[in-house]
Amino acid sequence: MKKRSSVQKTVSDVIAKVRRGGDRALFSFENKFNGVRLSGKNLKFIKKDFDAALKRLPSSSRNGIEKAAKNIFSYQKKIRALYKDINAGRAGVGLIHRFRAVSSAAVYVPGGRYFYPSSVLMNAIPAKAAGVCEIYAASCAVSDEVLASCALSGVKALFRISGAQAIAAFALGTESVPKVDFIAGPGNKYVTEAKRQLFGETGIDLLAGPSEVLVIADDSVPNEWVLADIAAQLEHAPDAEASLVTPSKKLADFIVSVFGKKVRVFRIKDKKRQIAKADEIAPEHLTVLMKNAASYAGCFKNAGAVFLGKYSPVAMGDYVAGPSHTLPTGRGAVFSSGLNAGSFLRSYAEISYGKAGFESDSGAAGVIAGAEGMDNHKKSIEIRKVGI
Repeated sequence: MKKRSSVQKTVSDVIAKVRRGGDRALFSFENKFNGVRLSGKNLKFIKKDFDAALKRLPSSSRNGIEKAAKNIFSYQKKIRALYKDINAGRAGVGLIHRFRAVSSAAVYVPGGRYFYPSSVLMNAIPAKAAGVCEIYAASCAVSDEVLASCALSGVKALFRISGAQAIAAFALGTESVPKVDFIAGPGNKYVTEAKRQLFGETGIDLLAGPSEVLVIADDSVPNEWVLADIAAQLEHAPDAEASLVTPSKKLADFIVSVFGKKVRVFRIKDKKRQIAKADEIAPEHLTVLMKNAASYAGCFKNAGAVFLGKYSPVAMGDYVAGPSHTLPTGRGAVFSSGLNAGSFLRSYAEISYGKAGFESDSGAAGVIAGAEGMDNHKKSIEIRKVGI
């Protein structure tokens, strides 16, 4: 049996104590880890706080956040529109596949080094577009921009909690923090581990790791642009990762001279091999800064998000383009997708047999039930044949 890591043990202890102690344990952890003394009176911000913060913002800040919110909502509503109830019935059999939003969701907004209003927008607005009725947020790093973003994203309350204890509180519920159906948003390794351990008691978006970028570039753009795009991702955290695929020795040497071994560099001239390498790496962010960037559209299979062309830096996707910046990392793009309105939906099949349809299909159902030794299954079918 694999030995548990210190992170796993710490998170397991946090979850167990929040499960048993509720608010008391939650408040104790916030005091221990963040030096914040919480009570029922200072635990959360609500709509009036969000609206007041939005009014306090300078016009330039407010206009920027409002524009981002508008773009994100517009994009996510179009994603939501794809999930329509589907009628797949046939003669004598009614079959409808239905899509419904979860009732409640919480978004985790990282803290520590910076304030992250974009994390509110990029995680809560997809939930809003999906039709989630109750949306909550958690963060220990609160600014007017963060609160204003809550006002524009349909957030009901922002709780001043963080880390594994915040995930536990929303997954399990406490006296003051509601239990939710789904938790979204990136965080540190403790947050990710808490989501891993609590999956099943609540839904989660994905298990995010360090931020990543892969840049495919040639000499058609200034070296400094490539450098800037790589540096932008590396500033997320010391463990952020970056790679470069290029046909240019000049660009490769330049990037190595600046970043050394921090950036993996691959000299690849052939387009098909460049694409194959990108799919092998399966990066969170994939930027194409080639002279013929448009020709790469639709060519990739494994990426969290793809940014085509010299005027499409990842930072535009991080803040204003519309798709969420919560994306799979650590080769998760091979089997999972970035957060979107569909992430907050669940679906179910609705099956309705008429007499003729039952008569047509019951023989086949009975045969399979018998082959599996499920006598009561078979009986539940056979008993209905009486009188047909």
